[in-house]
Amino acid sequence: MESALQRDTDMLTEWARKEGMQINAEKTKLMVFGRHTHNVVVKVNGVSLENVDSFKYLGVMLDKELNFAAQVDYAVSKGKRACAKVGYLIDGLKGVNIDMGICNKVHLNYVKCIIVYTHITLELYRLD
Repeated sequence: MESALQRDTDMLTEWARKEGMQINAEKTKLMVFGRHTHNVVVKVNGVSLENVDSFKYLGVMLDKELNFAAQVDYAVSKGKRACAKVGYLIDGLKGVNIDMGICNKVHLNYVKCIIVYTHITLELYRLD
């Protein structure tokens, strides 16, 4: 498996070079999916890629076992942070007359979407 990954990485690196691009080995991560994976060594231009157990890709936390536990943890922490930010905002506005329409917009556009996202993520995880 390691030799096939290295061969494919070399082909990708060569293609990128021909197209005028360069793969940055310092920013590139390596994650091998599966339960019984060992530390695979793959190099780009002589630099070993960092092996990771989880990685955020296009907003989704992936882990090497594809069980989405890391995504659930990420979604829950994001929901907690959103609620805490609104709490700090409310604490800072005590005694200030604020338009309830603005409060409603903050809730609908910031807090509610994160809470719904977290709920959907948890439900999908439970179905697994």
